[in-house]
Order: sequence, then structure tokens, then C-alpha cells
Amino acid sequence: FGASITDSAAAVLYRLDPAARDAAMRSLFDPRSGIGVSFLRQPVGSSDFTAAAEHYTYDDVPPGQTDFALRHFSIAHDEAQILPLLRRAKQLNPRLSVMATPWSPPAWMKTGDSLVGGRLKDDPRVYDAYARYLVKFVRAYAAAGVPIDFLSVQNEPQNRHPSGYPGTDMPVRQEAAVIAALG
Repeated sequence: FGASITDSAAAVLYRLDPAARDAAMRSLFDPRSGIGVSFLRQPVGSSDFTAAAEHYTYDDVPPGQTDFALRHFSIAHDEAQILPLLRRAKQLNPRLSVMATPWSPPAWMKTGDSLVGGRLKDDPRVYDAYARYLVKFVRAYAAAGVPIDFLSVQNEPQNRHPSGYPGTDMPVRQEAAVIAALG
């Protein structure tokens, strides 16, 4: 069985008192007393289920700015709720696998400078920066106690017109360029 600890799922679980939250986590992840969820497709930044007031990535900068050096990269958003839940899930089910999937690269890397719609700018520097962004995410999550087992470069890469939530049209040639940069 698989699922995700999205921003919204974390917000709902944190509305519960700690004992009820732990009971819910046990019922989801414990293979003996629960259903033993063993696979998570974890969003890299905002997904279509985001409780936050605004969509986010881990390297947001003001419109018109860039951050090729990724100096503003931070997973701080996830430290309050998402990462503690993921660590608890791994504790309850040590065989849990986590696949990281971004809904959108940072807006400064995209045409339209928005997390909603658009595609990666066709620039080798952007492909390189996006690959390094994904690597930084994988390393940051591992350092936070949540190793990433699998990585995709884009959720729904041909969702050309997402409606009000992060998404990116990523043609195969752009996916290949990002994968080559990851290598």
C-alpha cells in the first residue's frame, strides 16, 4: 500500500492530540497492528494537496530573481510537521520506501515564473540547477532521518495546464537533460 504525507495530510494529523495522532500513524504504518503502508510518494515542495497559504518549493526567491547557487535552499518548511511524521512512519515500518516527486521546480527556473503551469527554461544552467536542487533535497531529507529510495524528476510531466496547483509541463527532452545533469 502506498500514500503521501503531503502538506495537507500533515496539517490534518497535527490537528489531532498527540495520542490520537500516534494511533493514526500506527494504524497506517505499523505492519502488525495497522495496514503496514510500505511506500510513500513524497512531494518535493508543494503538491496539489497543500494546506499552506501559498505554494512553495525549497528555493523560493522574489519574482525576477534567480538563485543558481541555491543559496536560499531550505527544507525548513517540512521540519515542523512533515519530517516528524515521516520519521515516525519509518520507525513504525522500517521497510517503508520513500519516492520523492516534485510537482514543480522553483518558479525562477520556469517560464512564466510561477509554480502553476509553464515549463523549465531551456537553459543548461537551469537543468544543472534543477538537478542540484533535487540532490540537495535528497541529501537534506537523508540528514533529517528520512532517506529517499527513489526519485522522479517531475510529477505528471505532461500535465500542461494544472488548475491552481503546482505543475510543470516537462517534455521528454527536458526530462532527459535533467537526468543527464543528475548523473
